[in-house]
Amino acid sequence: MAGYAPHNVDGFWTYEILRKLNYFNFQRGNQAFQQGVFEQARAETKTLYQKRQECLNQVKEAKKKGNAQLVQFYQERANKYREDYEKQQHLAQLQIFQIKNAKLELKDTYIDLHGLQKEEAINIVRRRLGQIQIELTQGAIQPSVDAHNHIVKLVCGKGIHSQGRAVLKFAIPQWLDERQYDYYNFQNDGVVLVRLIKGQ
Repeated sequence: MAGYAPHNVDGFWTYEILRKLNYFNFQRGNQAFQQGVFEQARAETKTLYQKRQECLNQVKEAKKKGNAQLVQFYQERANKYREDYEKQQHLAQLQIFQIKNAKLELKDTYIDLHGLQKEEAINIVRRRLGQIQIELTQGAIQPSVDAHNHIVKLVCGKGIHSQGRAVLKFAIPQWLDERQYDYYNFQNDGVVLVRLIKGQ
């Protein structure tokens, strides 16, 4: 259960609480289906990326030949493929996020960020933690640990879909640090437990 809690001022993150929270197994859904969605999205974006690269190569060739019309034509096509690529990537990320976070009963305690880009993941975490804190303070959510403490489990992943370069498992804790959230980071597992306190 290796990890760290940089802001453990009041000793909340005890062995007992970590053991209890770490063994919540929120893995759910059809993993093969989720992987299929991810693979299909990646294939579609890869095709668009390759088409854009081909157009950019044509731009270079047209420039060498001094053909301004062809330069403009291929540059416009390259720009269109870039826009399509970004739209497709965004839609795929949202679809994967919705699949992984479909269970309503977990919406206030669990956020799976697999497959998201850094900026999108941070925006989702910012919005969800803010909303959960408001609902906790208003009494719309009951604290999950005791009368005051509520834990949200953020699954950042290990970087398997990022060619081994885990981005979220470092970016999310950094973002939490910058905003002085109290959290415990199971860095090897790509899981972060965020503590919210009722009334704060």
